Amino acid sequence: MTHFTIGIDPSINSTGICVHQVGTDHNIYYIISSKSTKKSVDYCERLDNINIIPYKKEETKGIEQYWKKEQIKTHNISLVSKEIDRILCYYKINGEIDRITMEGVSYGSVQGAAIVDLSFLNATIRQNFDGINYYIVSPKEVKKYAVGNGNAEKDVMIMSWKKLDKSISNLPDWLKVDDLADAYFMAHYNPESSE
Repeated sequence: MTHFTIGIDPSINSTGICVHQVGTDHNIYYIISSKSTKKSVDYCERLDNINIIPYKKEETKGIEQYWKKEQIKTHNISLVSKEIDRILCYYKINGEIDRITMEGVSYGSVQGAAIVDLSFLNATIRQNFDGINYYIVSPKEVKKYAVGNGNAEKDVMIMSWKKLDKSISNLPDWLKVDDLADAYFMAHYNPESSE
């Protein structure tokens, strides 16, 4: 039976997912994005291991009713969660998911109402983990595991990822991949073995 570990970097605009086939160097990547460009979608369609899943995020700008904004936010979060569930179901059918490692909410970097939305997204995604061993880790913990520095910048994470996964080493700089770099390191990180 094929075994997988999965890393998820959740975001309402651009969720990065890495599915690692245990015992191999094989990784499949997914970006669930509300802001994907035609250029990036066309580019990734030619690749075997990066999939962009565009979704139509409804905007809340210009809407004055609080209740209406909250309904739209819930709808957007539900769309992201459904795509993640679809991906997880595929890998459950085609093997066994040994663990999921997902980045938790970075409380220090979020201001205002965004923390509520990100927390809700995080909790909604977790509902898809029923029966799967999972870990929620802090962004600092992932960065420290990846490059030895919990405050590492995105470009350092991307450079390290490209050195480790040769299949993506030639990705162009214009392609937004920071979410995939984080997801890669989470898919390869076992919090229990680092204790």
